[in-house]
Amino acid sequence: MGVKKILDKSWAPAFRKLIFEKIDEKRYAGLYSEVASRTVYYNRKRLLEYETGTGCNLLEEEFKGITDDALKQLGVDTSARRMDSSFVGSFIKQMSRLEFLVKVLQNFYRDLPDEEKERWESLLAEYIEEEAEHISFRLRRSEVEEHLKRVGDLLFQLHEAYAESDKTNGLKSYQHVSRVLSEQFNVVRGKEKTTIEVKLAKEISASSLQNPADGEATFRRKAEEEHQGYLLNIAETCSPENPVQLLTDVAVYQNIASDEAILAERLPALKERTGVEEMIVDAGFTGEVSEKVCEGQGVELVPGKVKGRRVSKEKLSLRDFKFENGELISCPAD
Repeated sequence: MGVKKILDKSWAPAFRKLIFEKIDEKRYAGLYSEVASRTVYYNRKRLLEYETGTGCNLLEEEFKGITDDALKQLGVDTSARRMDSSFVGSFIKQMSRLEFLVKVLQNFYRDLPDEEKERWESLLAEYIEEEAEHISFRLRRSEVEEHLKRVGDLLFQLHEAYAESDKTNGLKSYQHVSRVLSEQFNVVRGKEKTTIEVKLAKEISASSLQNPADGEATFRRKAEEEHQGYLLNIAETCSPENPVQLLTDVAVYQNIASDEAILAERLPALKERTGVEEMIVDAGFTGEVSEKVCEGQGVELVPGKVKGRRVSKEKLSLRDFKFENGELISCPAD
């Protein structure tokens, strides 16, 4: 059997008809250029620049257009919808706190002009002559706190030296210096001098910079697991009578966003586009805010699993007691 016949019996024809041929090339006219940029990297870069300048996410608009057309062509019932979210890791290295701060310092130093590098070279020598991870690795645990304080002092000096320099303070690496100073340290300005104090780990926000390679990634701990990155939220059709189920909404958030807040934000547009009447969710999506939005949109919110911590098998819980008419009728000791 030839390749064409194999493809004709696969998903390829449906993909071409329902998706490929539906792509609106005119939508991307603002990205056209006389200079050919064929790589995925440059394509993503131009899409991001366009969104930053216009506020329009072209890929999201394309997704909505193609999806809405497919819903009609396939006769998919959109009255019932299921929504769920999942953690998406950022492709960044996990660093120790000291390694992370030294990396921020090194990035800024490397962005400075040669004459400015000479100005700071001797003062920063201890932290710029080898990779950040090597510096952190060779230290004893008892020495780390001292170096955290020292790096904080150096970051503050660099920050103050270029605070009024429009040419320098616009650098991403300078903005990272500014950000870690506020997130990782307490800058105490006295009458005679300024003191840089290292914050306790518990005082650092989950929205703080995780790695200079990704300024948007956030930190979240859930079910005793740590996550650095984002939250992928998806809505899909789920009526049993549908010939196929289709994704109708895809969005990415910082992983510190709550499911409830996401639902409250996404629902009005989904209602307007697809006329959803019933939204099936995990209990994490429920709450006063999301329930109010659903009520206002005329959408029934159907929760699944109940909120709360997982019950320990080793400890007693209310499930081990029996109540009737508000009175305790039996307990594990009976």
